[in-house]
Amino acid sequence: MPPDQLMEPEPPRPATVARRAPMLWVATAVLAGYIGDETWPDALSPEILTGLALVLASGALVAAVRMPAGGFKQRKFSATWGVFFVAGTMLLAWAWHEVRTPLPPVSWATLPAREATLTLRVTRLFAQKTTTDYAGGLAEITAAPSIDAELLGRSVLFRVQLPAGGNPPARGAQIEVKGVLDYLPRLVPVADDPTQASAARFRDYVHAQGAWFELARGRMVRLVAPPDAWQSWLTAQHEKIETLLRHGPAGWEEKYGNIYVALILGESALLKESDSADSPAYDDFNQSGIVYFFAIS
Repeated sequence: MPPDQLMEPEPPRPATVARRAPMLWVATAVLAGYIGDETWPDALSPEILTGLALVLASGALVAAVRMPAGGFKQRKFSATWGVFFVAGTMLLAWAWHEVRTPLPPVSWATLPAREATLTLRVTRLFAQKTTTDYAGGLAEITAAPSIDAELLGRSVLFRVQLPAGGNPPARGAQIEVKGVLDYLPRLVPVADDPTQASAARFRDYVHAQGAWFELARGRMVRLVAPPDAWQSWLTAQHEKIETLLRHGPAGWEEKYGNIYVALILGESALLKESDSADSPAYDDFNQSGIVYFFAIS
């Protein structure tokens, strides 16, 4: 038997199958929900948004169950399902974004800067470019004076000086810090001022993480509690992966290691450490338009 007759050719797929992109339905709806919350904050409560999303989800389920095999009615039910699914997903994403990043009370903007002693649970550490005597990142406030009790459970941007000979706290650790607590207003980016535009983008990122206060000019008083077993294991794996990413020819570990670590582990601040006369990494990636790869990481 000739070889071309051993297997039957695969029948051609319908054009509609080739154009399907299931995740696009979800990604588009989620993005629209986030944009809606940013554009019209507090327009509807998360409870109302979730209720409407459940109603639309029920409609999408009914349309899917009653969808006939083909013909005009099949297309009609398919379009109905698509509208209900996209709208319901958008409203659910809107509610989630509103719960995850609530707007601060208006009264917070009038609070003066004041000295405070807080207990923080570190949720993210930023890479330090110039010195290891400081640690900075994002943290959750777990203990505060009675005057700042409304901040409990809120996120805060912090930068503190470490004790002499001390190591930066691990992610998940609880630390007691003392410094100046101040409100972080929004910044308006200036098109012809790259420094101001960069600061505005970073401020927007901090606000998106729910942090509307900064603890600056501070120092770490003591370690209150080490991270739990899960966070310790994650930190250890992070260090192992970074060691592997930095393995390479002698003299090139720093030059290319920072790029690999920034891309794979999301430590994008390390790109600026690679800036030099022979390796302007951050500027090259920014001008070429592919720096968003590191933002996604």
